[in-house]
Amino acid sequence: MKGHPASGEEKSGAVAPMMELTPYDATLMHRPQPAEEILRLEGSKLGRGRGTTVTQNGEKITVLTDDVKVWLVHDYTTYDIPASYHHVFYHDEGYVIRWEYHLVEDDGFVAKHKSKRCAYYFWQGSDLIVNQKGATALKTIELDKEKASQIRVVQHREPPSLLNLFKGALVIRSDSRGVLHRDQPNLGRREYPTTEPEMFIVRGECVEEAHIRQIPLKMSSLRSRACFLVVAPSRTVYLWLGSKITPHSRECGEHTAAKIAQNYNGTPPRIVTVKEGSEPGALMRCLGIPEEYGSLSKSEDSHAYTPRLFRFHIATGRFVAEEVLCKYRFPGRDTQFPFVQDDLYEVGQPALFLLDAKYQLWFWQGWFEV
Repeated sequence: MKGHPASGEEKSGAVAPMMELTPYDATLMHRPQPAEEILRLEGSKLGRGRGTTVTQNGEKITVLTDDVKVWLVHDYTTYDIPASYHHVFYHDEGYVIRWEYHLVEDDGFVAKHKSKRCAYYFWQGSDLIVNQKGATALKTIELDKEKASQIRVVQHREPPSLLNLFKGALVIRSDSRGVLHRDQPNLGRREYPTTEPEMFIVRGECVEEAHIRQIPLKMSSLRSRACFLVVAPSRTVYLWLGSKITPHSRECGEHTAAKIAQNYNGTPPRIVTVKEGSEPGALMRCLGIPEEYGSLSKSEDSHAYTPRLFRFHIATGRFVAEEVLCKYRFPGRDTQFPFVQDDLYEVGQPALFLLDAKYQLWFWQGWFEV
C-alpha cells in the first residue's frame, strides 16, 4: 500500500543516515605473518604434531606418534584402509584419520611419559558432495569412542599436524577410485608401474610434511617455482625441477619420488632428475604437445619469496584486509605456492582479493550471484 513502510517509500522529509567513511591503515598489511600453525589439544601445545616444543615456563614437551588408522567413508559406511596404502586420498571422497600419540614432559630434572591420547581428523575432498560431507562428520563422531578432539580438514588446507602423520607419503588423486563393492571394496590401492603416465605437483616445506597432488598431464601445468613428478609406464619416475625452486622444495621432491618408488611391484623404478629446459624426449612424449607455461628460466630476478593474499571485506561493518594463510607454512622458509584457486571461489561472492606477488599486485574481483 502506498505510504506503508513495507512499500519501501521513505516518509516525506526523512533523511537517510550518512555512512561514515574511515580510511584503512594499510601498514597493517605489512606486518609479518604468524610464524607457523600451532596445534593445541587438551590444554597442551603440540606444535606441528611432532618434535619438541618449549612452554612459557621452560618445560619441554615432546610429541610421539604411536599409531595412525584411516577409514574411508562412503554412503554412511566406513571401510578400514590397510596401513600399506592408507596414504592415498581421492578428491571426491571423505576420510577419518585417528591419531594416537603420547607426550613426554621434561622439566629439566625428570622426563615424564604421559598417558596415551588420540585425536580424530575428518578430511573432505574438494569435490566431495554435500551429503557425503555430513556422512564423514557423522562417522567421525561414531568412531570416536574416546570422546577425543575432532578436527575438520578440507583439501588444500591440510595442517602440518595431519601431513606429518604420513611422513611425506600422502598422495591426493584427482581421478576416480572406481566402483566400491561391499564384498571386495576398491579402497584406492594403486599398482605401479601404471599403464598411463601420471603427473603430480609437490607441496610442503619440509620432508616430513611433503605431499603430492595429481594434476592434468600437460606441459602447461609446469611452473618454474615448483617441482613435479611424472610417473611414466616405463618404470621411470621423472623429478622435474623448476629453475626458481628453493632448496627445501627440491628435498621434498626427492623425498616424494622415493616414496612413490616404494609402491612399485618387482624391480624398483629409475628416478630421473630433470632440470627445467633440459627435458629428455621420453619425458616430452609423456607431456604431449609443447605448450607455454610462463617459464621464468630467463628471468634474472630473485623469485625466492612467499606470495601474500588478502581478502577485502566489511563483514564486521568496517573495511578489513584479512590475510589468507597457508596452513603448512614453515618458519624461515619461502612457500612458493601457498594458495589455490579454491581460496578465491569458496567465499561469498562478489569478493575482492589482493595478491601480492612481489613484482606485481593483482586485484581479483568475484562475480555477482544471479
